Amino acid sequence: MVGSQSYLRATELAGRILHESGVSAFPLNPVFLARQAGVKIVPYAQFAALSALREEELLAVSEDGFSTCVDSQYFIVYNPAVQPRSRRRWTLLHEYCHIRLGHVPEDGALLPGGPNERALEAAADELTSCLIAPLPLAFLCRIEGEEALARCFGLSGRAAANIFRDYQTYRRSSLSPALGYGEALGFFCRFAMDYLRRQEREASRRHYRMVDIDA
Repeated sequence: MVGSQSYLRATELAGRILHESGVSAFPLNPVFLARQAGVKIVPYAQFAALSALREEELLAVSEDGFSTCVDSQYFIVYNPAVQPRSRRRWTLLHEYCHIRLGHVPEDGALLPGGPNERALEAAADELTSCLIAPLPLAFLCRIEGEEALARCFGLSGRAAANIFRDYQTYRRSSLSPALGYGEALGFFCRFAMDYLRRQEREASRRHYRMVDIDA
């Protein structure tokens, strides 16, 4: 929840990840973050072949994806058939967040699951949201609706709706506009200026097309 201590801690960690990783563009590429962390990303069919499991067993764990560790190597295992692409982006980033938060033990079971699963899922979702669409960046980009939010950050309709509700709360709140993003704010400002220039150019092109039609 925006304004909670857990949310502010998530923004601090998200800010460190973005700054340390040298992220320079949105929509965020979770494959880039995973590779920097030494995490391998493999589709269900490939992991099934490596682990001698059936794909049906993997789908029983999750239709989207999961994270695990084999011989001290972290894996994000995902279903490439999931559509749209924005939903796969969320899944990959969500599983990266599980690993980053220490939810995936090196000596754990091959397939995930446990008594604290609901709390771990909530924590990973919170960090995913703070990484995939930072609210201060949305504000700098002058985002005004769910569709604009989805286009800017490559979100599914469901993710855009949830994050836009948080964004509205953020704009009404008395929280520090920067939240906990720290050194990532410099990048946010550069990205926002580029984004707004692109929006202005597109608006100009639309205007001239309308003039041509009207003429």
